[in-house]
Amino acid sequence: MTNEKKTDPRGTYEKFDLSDLEFQAACSQVQQWTRDLRDQDDPRLNGSSVAIRVGARHFLVTAGHVISSSHELEIVRREGENPVPHQFRNRFWDDSGKDVGALELSDEQVATIRHFAPEESIITALDQSKEWGVIVSGFPSERHVTDEYGGLVSLGASCYSLTLPADEWPSGLERLPVVGYDVFVRYPQSAVAYPNGLDVPRPREELERVKTPQPHGLSGCGIWLIHFCEKRKTKILFPSMKLIAVQTHYLPGIRLLRGVLIGHCLDLIRRTYPDIEAHFAGKRRT
Repeated sequence: MTNEKKTDPRGTYEKFDLSDLEFQAACSQVQQWTRDLRDQDDPRLNGSSVAIRVGARHFLVTAGHVISSSHELEIVRREGENPVPHQFRNRFWDDSGKDVGALELSDEQVATIRHFAPEESIITALDQSKEWGVIVSGFPSERHVTDEYGGLVSLGASCYSLTLPADEWPSGLERLPVVGYDVFVRYPQSAVAYPNGLDVPRPREELERVKTPQPHGLSGCGIWLIHFCEKRKTKILFPSMKLIAVQTHYLPGIRLLRGVLIGHCLDLIRRTYPDIEAHFAGKRRT
């Protein structure tokens, strides 16, 4: 384990460089909470989302344009999973310029999906003057396959990268970036392929690299702070990934993913459901 930064006397770590096993464990954790959304009328149109639990309610948080009223959405099933019911309990997004949205899931959908990021895995603010190691996990359109029954199955992809410090953010964009709202993540052209994801191997340049997927379909995916916890007795580190943002746009000329800090998705949920305000108290800030 290298480039680790111990940040908590109880034994939590934010990490920049991961061993192969640590990287795959981190990818496995975030992938179970990541879901693919598809337009029922046009299967070529898809986006990503993150399944979270807030109190007794369950949501898919995503980019607002992914769930706008022009789309009839379904949750794409995973290999070995039963089809997910199509009927959502509620759908809402911010139309004031913030590209965030959420789907509240029905009891039937919750029973099928089963895996949801708990509230303690969400961080609502970030020191954006610093560079952070993150994993971006979503469903690029090219990572879909047809099963034996002719249905579409999601494979998904995760990629290790770094956030861009605020003083390095691009200028000249149509909508100027705002600290406390935006986040930018480098999107590499190639990476090392592992069973659970794609790693950018700074100390392992000799390993075989593959081209990273085209980011179409990543919109709404999670941007996760690489975070590990240490078990007191064994001293073994295990992943405790923290959701910091959802991805909303791709800037191809400079290969950056642009996202919105997850706190703005939670604000949207809070405004829609004032009764769950207590569950947002004391969210961890980094």
